[in-house]
Amino acid sequence: MPSGKHNSHVRGSAHPRWNPDRIYDKNGYVMIRVGASHALADPRGYAYEHVLVAAAQYGVNAVIGKVVHHINGDYQDNRISNLEIDTRSEHSAYHVRFQPRGHAGRFAAAGRGD
Repeated sequence: MPSGKHNSHVRGSAHPRWNPDRIYDKNGYVMIRVGASHALADPRGYAYEHVLVAAAQYGVNAVIGKVVHHINGDYQDNRISNLEIDTRSEHSAYHVRFQPRGHAGRFAAAGRGD
């Protein structure tokens, strides 16, 4: 159905750039169209593929409110063997370990090597 100010804008599956299967977010994560009523979907009806994979293996309740972490850092490698479920605090603590620190043990700006 055309819409917009002049009733000429094509939406949804009639649009030439329509992608019904998968899209990538700005950080490179794969998102799959699951429908807006899905428990893990965003308001547009998409869910992160790695979260869906973890939910299929461990159950939806195991991933709600948790972080599904890519072990090897490749956001498009969504094999179950590359995913782990962490609490938000566990996930933050994991990434803090790899931040650069100065000689006094304080966090340093990346690349400074204080």
